[in-house]
Amino acid sequence: MNYQHFFEYEVGLERLKWKGDEGLSLCPLHDDTKPSFSPNRDTGLWYCHSGCGGGNIYQLAVALNMDNHRQYIDSSTIDSKNYRTNGYEPNNALKSENKQAIDVGKMVKYAELKNRYGERSELGETYKNKYIGKNDNEEIVFIYPKGIKIHKKYWIKEASTDCSNQIFMVDEMLSFDKSKPLYIFEGEKDAIASSLQGISFSAGAGSIPDDITPLYDFPEIIISYDNDKAGNDGAERLAERIKKESPSIIVKIIQWDKSLPKGYDVYDDGKETGFAKFHEAVVNATEYQIPIPKELKGFTIMSGKEASNTTPKPTEWIIENVLPKGFNSCIAGTTGSKKSMWAIQLALSVANGEKEFCNNPINTRGLKVLFIDTEIGEDELLRRFHRIKSHMAWKGDSNWLMMSKGGTTMDIWEQTKEMIAAFRPELVVIDSMYNATSVADFSKPTGMSKVTDALSIIKDKYKVTLLMVAHFNKGGHELGLMIDRMQGSAVFQNWIEFQILMIKTNIQDFNIWRVAKTRGVFHDESYIGLQWDDFWFTAKGVIEDINPYLITEQKKRKWMTILEDCPQKFDTNQWLNVFNSKFPEMSERTAKTWLKEASGTPMLKKVLHGVYEKNLELLDETINDN
Repeated sequence: MNYQHFFEYEVGLERLKWKGDEGLSLCPLHDDTKPSFSPNRDTGLWYCHSGCGGGNIYQLAVALNMDNHRQYIDSSTIDSKNYRTNGYEPNNALKSENKQAIDVGKMVKYAELKNRYGERSELGETYKNKYIGKNDNEEIVFIYPKGIKIHKKYWIKEASTDCSNQIFMVDEMLSFDKSKPLYIFEGEKDAIASSLQGISFSAGAGSIPDDITPLYDFPEIIISYDNDKAGNDGAERLAERIKKESPSIIVKIIQWDKSLPKGYDVYDDGKETGFAKFHEAVVNATEYQIPIPKELKGFTIMSGKEASNTTPKPTEWIIENVLPKGFNSCIAGTTGSKKSMWAIQLALSVANGEKEFCNNPINTRGLKVLFIDTEIGEDELLRRFHRIKSHMAWKGDSNWLMMSKGGTTMDIWEQTKEMIAAFRPELVVIDSMYNATSVADFSKPTGMSKVTDALSIIKDKYKVTLLMVAHFNKGGHELGLMIDRMQGSAVFQNWIEFQILMIKTNIQDFNIWRVAKTRGVFHDESYIGLQWDDFWFTAKGVIEDINPYLITEQKKRKWMTILEDCPQKFDTNQWLNVFNSKFPEMSERTAKTWLKEASGTPMLKKVLHGVYEKNLELLDETINDN
């Protein structure tokens, strides 16, 4: 067949130019404006670089719907003598044997080829008519359950058959003695010539079949690949695969004599030394062990020697003893403890480059700070911002960015990442956790793990320090400043690396805080007093005994004075009237907070919406409040 004539006159390729046997033209299969079609006038093969695919002249004739396409069947043959009717062009450039194949389809049955190709064996009578033979071109043929491989050339397979990668002599392997080692060779000729319990893969050292579970019936596997880089690399990949899937199997890789030629294999050795060098290589085989990885996602890996020679990095403090750099930090407190005010004063102090915060030195000043409010809304956040920064010589505009979304609960993680990516802060403060996520129940690990995973991704990806503001659970005033008072499951507690707790006291605008938890950092557990005055915290030193400052008894007495003047059943307005007469200096918000807190105790019962009934006999019992 004159392939050049076919391409130039029968197909009529436009703008065709030849360079040697390779041509370039407009593609006849699509509306081509720039030459993308490459024909070969020596082989008849073609390929479109714009996505139409490639093939032989018969396939091109079919694709072009040429009326005479059947005439091109006889021009391409698998075998020169007997199979001229198959009509398919062999791909003689078999770069990867598992990727290239000839579809025989219904023209020539696999069984016919198998019977014919198994007539003669080059390597002995043992595998004649079963695994190996020659075709009419005197080419070595290897017979697989799903196809026939012409040695180092091409595949012949049924059109519907997947021939991607197979085990050579898989049936023979099933009858092997399972008490003896299984040998895996790089090529089929090696497996047959060795006279051992040997197999190979159809793609050699290049790849491994998807399913190799039959191999795992053997207690020991010896990999005998060729003496070259491809063989060494392939053996390592296979050994690792086996050990990961079946760790109990002993896997060895043979060690060829380094003086042997590149590519030397078992078949070569059988002809050269009668397998002497191969047996020597087996004796010197080394047992494979999966190397300890240098990296695993999310983990730092360090050997004992490396650990012994490595000094831990010292803790860097943004604010000495208050805010460590790069930690998962949290401030949690009771309702009314002014933890949100504390958090924004801290954040503004860092952004403005202040020297200290509540008597604690700020070591890293003038950092970029992103403050995210999820509770109070824009107007209240602005009010706090202006009141607190008025205590400073403010110069931190370029270091400060704040976001506010009001009190609705929603996951804020994508918005947070977007803002961090744009602003690039070093410190991110989120006030508060409760409204920063759609997770409804903080006590359930499954919900909280989603929150902590999202926060960890943010911290690790953007290398920021996180400070979260969290709430205390209801009740438990007798616990004072204990970690167990904070909302959230053990998942959240474990995620926190540095934790500060804060409570209000029975003294107006006087609060107490302490460091309750650190990870790997020495911390002072002293109770520290804080005075709140004109939107500004001032440290008041160490509190030796906090019990006199706890609000339980003080608040209980105040509730009692109000309830004594309320009827047995009363509504919210009646409570407010009595409260205003007793505590005219306090706000209506405080009055409603007290009513809500008292209604959660045995001394007061909510019977209807806005209607309450008191039980004065229980006024002296322990009172729980937020």
